[in-house]
Amino acid sequence: MAAVSKNVSFGITGSTSYINVHSITPKHLRYEEAHEYMDLCYSLWEGSWEDGAQTWKRPEGAYDPNKIHKIFFNRKHHKTTAYGATHPSPQRTPVIFQAGGSPQGKMFAAKHAEAIFCGGRSPEDIAILVKEMRQMAEDQGRPGTDLNFFPSMTPIVGRTVEEAQAKYDKYKTMVDWEGGLAKLSGYLNLDLSKYPLDEPLDYNEIKDGVAIEGVGTNVKKDPEPLTPRQLGERMAFCGGGNMPIGTPDMIADVMEEWINVGDIDGFNVAYISNPESYEDFVELVIPVLQERGIMWKDYAVPGGTFRENLRREPGVKRAPSTHPAAKFRYDVLKEKYGDENGDIYIDRNAEEELVRKVNGVTVNGTSH
Repeated sequence: MAAVSKNVSFGITGSTSYINVHSITPKHLRYEEAHEYMDLCYSLWEGSWEDGAQTWKRPEGAYDPNKIHKIFFNRKHHKTTAYGATHPSPQRTPVIFQAGGSPQGKMFAAKHAEAIFCGGRSPEDIAILVKEMRQMAEDQGRPGTDLNFFPSMTPIVGRTVEEAQAKYDKYKTMVDWEGGLAKLSGYLNLDLSKYPLDEPLDYNEIKDGVAIEGVGTNVKKDPEPLTPRQLGERMAFCGGGNMPIGTPDMIADVMEEWINVGDIDGFNVAYISNPESYEDFVELVIPVLQERGIMWKDYAVPGGTFRENLRREPGVKRAPSTHPAAKFRYDVLKEKYGDENGDIYIDRNAEEELVRKVNGVTVNGTSH
C-alpha cells in the first residue's frame, strides 16, 4: 500500500516480548528491556548519520563517509555494534505508537509514545485515562498534548436504523464465540473454558498481573459479570470496544461525544466485515463528520510525513526537542559518548562508573 499512496501513513505493530530473542524476557523486566531497546533504536535512527551525510554528488558519491558513525551499544539487555542501516528518513525517529494499560505500559507511553491505542467503555471512562497520561507526560518534561489517543470503535452503520440493526443481527450469527473465548483466555492468562459456559463468571478469578493487564481491567468494568460464552462472543465481535449501531448521524453523535468528553484525538476504527465495514464508514459517516468540522477534508501536508499530518504542523518532521529521541541526536551523543574518530560508545559500565564518581563513591580503590 505504501508504494501506491502519497498520504496514508502506517503504524507497524510488534512486541519486544515476541520478536526475536526477546521472547525469553521475564515479564517483570519486559518494560525495562523495552526502554533500553528504544534507546538503542534512537541511537541508530538519530545518532549514526549526521545531518548532511547525504550528498548525492558526482563523482564523490551519495554519502559523506566522514559523517556516518558506528554505534557501540552495551547495556543490560541489548548489545550491538552497527551503523544505521540506511540513510535517515525525513522523520528519522518514526511516530511511536503504544498500546498497554498496565502502570509500566502507561509510563512507557508517557515517555516515548506520540500515539496511543487505548480501550474504554465510555467517554467518561477514557477521559480519566487521558487526563492521567497527559499529566504523566508532563512529569516526563513533555507537553501533555504530544500524546494522541485513539480508542477502539467498531461502528455498524446503515442508511436507516433498521438497516443498521439488520447488519448487526446478520453479523452476530457469524460470531465464533469459541475462538473469542480462546483469544480472551490468552489475554487473561486464564483458561475460561474450564468454567460453566452459561453461568456468570466470578471476576475475582481474573488475577492482577495477567498477560495483558488492560484487558483484565476492562472486563472487570462490566456492570454485571458475563458468562464465558458471552465474553467469548464479545471478544470475537468487537474485542470489548465500543460498538455504536445506527445511521450516519447517530454514529457521528457518538464519536463527537467521545471527542468532546473523552479529550481524544481520533479513533482506531475496527471492522466486522472487510471491506463492507470500511466502505460503509467512508461513504456514509465521513461526510457527516466533515460537515460538522470534526474531521478535516484534506491532509495538513499532502505528501508530507506522518508526524506533520498527525500534529497538523507543516515542517515538523522530526521528534520534538522534548521527546527522548532528541537526546540521541549526533551532536548530543558526540559530546557525551564520542571517541576521537567520532564513533559513539554507549556503555553501561562506563555510565555506572561515571555515576559512582559523581556520587563520591570509591572507584578502583580511590575515594572521590
